[in-house]
Amino acid sequence: MTRLTVVQTNSDLARMALAAALKIRQQANINLIEPISIYELCTAMGIEVQFVNISMEGNYIPGATPRFLISSLRPAARRAFTCAHELGHHVFGHGFRLDELIENRECENKTPEEFVADCFASSILMPALGVRKSLTQRQWKASELTPAQVYTIACDFGVGYQTMATHLSAGMRLIEYSQTQELKKTKLPAIRRSFVGDLEIPHRLIVIDQQSLTSTIECEVGDHLLIDAAVTPQNDSLQTLSAVNGKQLFLAARRGVTALKTGDGTIFKHVRIMAHQYIGLSRYLFLSDPDEDDE
Repeated sequence: MTRLTVVQTNSDLARMALAAALKIRQQANINLIEPISIYELCTAMGIEVQFVNISMEGNYIPGATPRFLISSLRPAARRAFTCAHELGHHVFGHGFRLDELIENRECENKTPEEFVADCFASSILMPALGVRKSLTQRQWKASELTPAQVYTIACDFGVGYQTMATHLSAGMRLIEYSQTQELKKTKLPAIRRSFVGDLEIPHRLIVIDQQSLTSTIECEVGDHLLIDAAVTPQNDSLQTLSAVNGKQLFLAARRGVTALKTGDGTIFKHVRIMAHQYIGLSRYLFLSDPDEDDE
């Protein structure tokens, strides 16, 4: 008797990845809209995430206590996507994986395992309902999105600008592929200038407006936060800088946890700051630096 081999298409794999991402969110009691902390999710699932000073993307080590090794040398948004990608390998039972340095995931000649892991990462980090709500609340039309608008949405979901631009076409079919390619022609320095002019921003600029869906901003020491609200940081982890174009600019000055509060004391956003290129376990990612007087 001849046995037929069923070949799964990329569309099949993408649907599997979406279903798996929705199931993981439901099991973790996370709604299908809000941005998530991928590191918190992994901890809740009994997975140990460790940041290492190695030039790679990530490494999945299965076992009784599964472990992800994530390169601390990659940009913060890329590290979050890599962690979600490794979680995809774990969910689909792919076994030991070493994801080497990839400059452009979209152009990579992907195996089915790598493709489904990328689709899972996109679905878990950028849920379609959440992205659609982001557009609706801001009254932005997908077909008319500017680079600054795509960048704002990417900041809300903690992913990179190009990752969001790709997801809008390849993952959600909200825009045409040609529109994604046009968006990608605008590079990050130009996008940052559209927000802060010629002000020097050596690290990441995180743009958060009043329609932001995230409850917690995760950033690194040295990052700048541009907030479209009258807020004050709860402690000195965030340093208040001069306003830019009517928006408040903050510098992530030291590792720790704080909050941005409005004038009546309401918390606008929680903020968690990690060390720049942090090395260590994710459960210590936002551990506050000791006060100088305590040293």
